Amino acid sequence: MITLYFVRHGETDWNRQGKFQGIQDIPLNEEGRRQARTLAGAWGWPADTLVSSPLGRARETAQILGATLGLPVEGLFDLLVERDYGQASGLTLEERRLRFPEGPIPGSETPEAIQARATRFLDMVVDSYPGRSVVAVSHGGFINVVLALVSQGRVGTGKSFLGNASVTTLVHQDGRWDVVLGASLSLQE
Repeated sequence: MITLYFVRHGETDWNRQGKFQGIQDIPLNEEGRRQARTLAGAWGWPADTLVSSPLGRARETAQILGATLGLPVEGLFDLLVERDYGQASGLTLEERRLRFPEGPIPGSETPEAIQARATRFLDMVVDSYPGRSVVAVSHGGFINVVLALVSQGRVGTGKSFLGNASVTTLVHQDGRWDVVLGASLSLQE
C-alpha cells in the first residue's frame, strides 16, 4: 500500500487577493509561512518521503514541513506544478469572467493535458515509492484534478475547496487509487 498526502502550499498575496496564480512563481507571504509551520506542528501521520512542485510557494512549504518532520525534500517534480491559466494568470475570477466570457482562455493548459500530467504523477509514485508514505506539496488546482480523476468526479475540480496548507489523503492498494474521505485536514477558519 502507498499512502499519498497531498499538501496544498501555504497562502500567498495572490491567494489573499483571489487571483489565479497558475505557473507564476508567487512566493508565500508571512501567513503562508505560519500556516506551513502550524501544519508541520500538527502533523500526525506517518511519512517517509517528501516531494514538491518546484514553484517557490510549494517548495518553501515543503522545506518548512521537512524541517519539522525530519525529512529532506527528495524531489522537485514539474508534474506537480499548478495548472497553467495562460492569460488568466493574475486575474480574479470576476476579471477572468469579464475578459473571457465565451470560454477558452488563450495559453491555458487544457483539462486533458493536466489530467495526463496527474496520471503520470500517480504512475510515478506507484513505480518509485512502493509501500511508502509520500507527502507531495502541490497546488489547489492540480490536487483537485487528481481528486476528480481518482474519484471519477465525485470530489475534486468544481466540487472541492482545498484551503491553503490543507492535507488530502489518497491510498493506492490492489492496483487502484482511492481518496480517503474524512482524513483531510484544513487549517482554514
